[in-house]
Amino acid sequence: MNWGVELSNQAEKDLKHWKKTNTKIFGKCLEILQELEVDPTSLETIGQPEWLKGSLSGCMSRRITQKEELSRYFK
Repeated sequence: MNWGVELSNQAEKDLKHWKKTNTKIFGKCLEILQELEVDPTSLETIGQPEWLKGSLSGCMSRRITQKEELSRYFK
């Protein structure tokens, strides 16, 4: 079963920026998005996935670089 991935407006802007300025980060983002379509809750993937706590409980994040991370929400 494949899951749908819906990007926020800011995520789309970030992807466009990285596509122009840093193809390595852009490629890693695409790889993460492809993995999310297969299993969004897997902890056995790239990007050091982790469940968030507090007000973001129920969400996960993945590290893109040391500064950047991708957060995902489930509906």
